Amino acid sequence: GYTWLAHGLADPAFATSTGRLLYRALIPFNRALAAAGQVHLDGMLLARHRLIDALLEEAIGSGEIGQVIEVACGLSPRGHRFAAAHGDRLTYIEADLPAMAARKRAVLARAKGGSAHHRVVEIDATADAGPRSLAGIAATLDPTRGTAIITEGLLNYFPPDAVRGMWRRFATA
Repeated sequence: GYTWLAHGLADPAFATSTGRLLYRALIPFNRALAAAGQVHLDGMLLARHRLIDALLEEAIGSGEIGQVIEVACGLSPRGHRFAAAHGDRLTYIEADLPAMAARKRAVLARAKGGSAHHRVVEIDATADAGPRSLAGIAATLDPTRGTAIITEGLLNYFPPDAVRGMWRRFATA
C-alpha cells in the first residue's frame, strides 16, 4: 500500500509504519532491477494500478459505470480518489475481510473520506450467498446502473478451483 503513497496516489492517512519499512527495504532491489532494464515490483504495481484506474475512469466517463465494488480493497487508495473525484455520481463500495475492513474505515476517517456513496463493507469472496457475499453486497446497489467489480491481487492467494468460483460469482453479480 505504501507504493501508492510514495508515488502521489494516496492521502498520507494511508501510510503505515510496516508499509513504509517494507517499501524502503525494497528500494535497492527495485532500483537495481530498473537499472538492468528488468521488471521490478514498484513498476509492476504502479502499471497495474494505473491501468485499472484508466479503464475505470473511461467507463465512468462514458456513463457505462456508476457503481464499483472493489473486492479485497486492502489499503488501496482508489476508492478514496474516485469517490472524491466523482462525488455522488458514483457509488463506491470497498470490500475486504473484517479486520482489513475495520482498518480501512479508520484510514478513511483520518483521510476525511467515506460517505453515503463511498463505504467499506465486509466480504467473504468465497461465499455464494449471505450479506457478506458478493451477491449480497451487489443486491444493495441500483440494478439499473452499470457496476464494475475490481480486484487487484486477490486471485493469487487462491487455488484454481476457488478462483473459478470467484469469477463465476463476479459474472453473476
